Amino acid sequence: MIDFSTPLSAIKTGLSRENVIANNVANVNTTGFKSSDVYQNGLNISGTQISSISRDFTQGSMMLTGDNLSLTVAGDGFFKVLTPKATAYTRDGNFNIDATGRVVTSSGYPITPEIKLPENTENLTITKKGEVFAYTNGESQRVGQIELVKFTNPSGLIAAGENLYYKSANSGEPVPGLPGFGGLGEIVQGYLESSNVDLASEFVHSIINENAIKANINVIKVMDEMSQEILRLT
Repeated sequence: MIDFSTPLSAIKTGLSRENVIANNVANVNTTGFKSSDVYQNGLNISGTQISSISRDFTQGSMMLTGDNLSLTVAGDGFFKVLTPKATAYTRDGNFNIDATGRVVTSSGYPITPEIKLPENTENLTITKKGEVFAYTNGESQRVGQIELVKFTNPSGLIAAGENLYYKSANSGEPVPGLPGFGGLGEIVQGYLESSNVDLASEFVHSIINENAIKANINVIKVMDEMSQEILRLT
């Protein structure tokens, strides 16, 4: 009997890759988003198999916003935020102020250590080293310090939606530090990091992938015809 497992596994791998490509394209305008790619084992007796889906943490370009709560990490490092589940990590520096004066993500998760602005804060300055100064009644006061973390293997982080990641055994433990020290990047105020998705490359990969899927479907059709012919002759 003819074995269909090899082209079927190739189609399955192709569909998984297509889902990853679609997700990358859908997030081309998502602040701080990191693209992913599917890696597969070589052809073996059972066909092709997905070995991993890896995320590319190459830095995206910086976009000027002029907003004092738009922050970019220029270099290595993640912001720390507190979610109901645990401490999460993000490259998305699109922060806001909640009703209590805390600096929070667009989903409302506070940055940690907590930074809380005084009432009637008129202006805000965040230095390259992460020091936060609030201006009230014309006077400046230091109200907090942004801390960053880095990972030995950021590709091992677990993506959790909302541009957040959680640590895993593969990522290693977070190594905390201050911006600009210990290999961590500096903070750039007034800018956001764009997605690192290369739209042109994603479209090329999609075309190649779709052609590969179609080719394997045709292989199955031919194999099916051969099977039918064999059965007719027996």
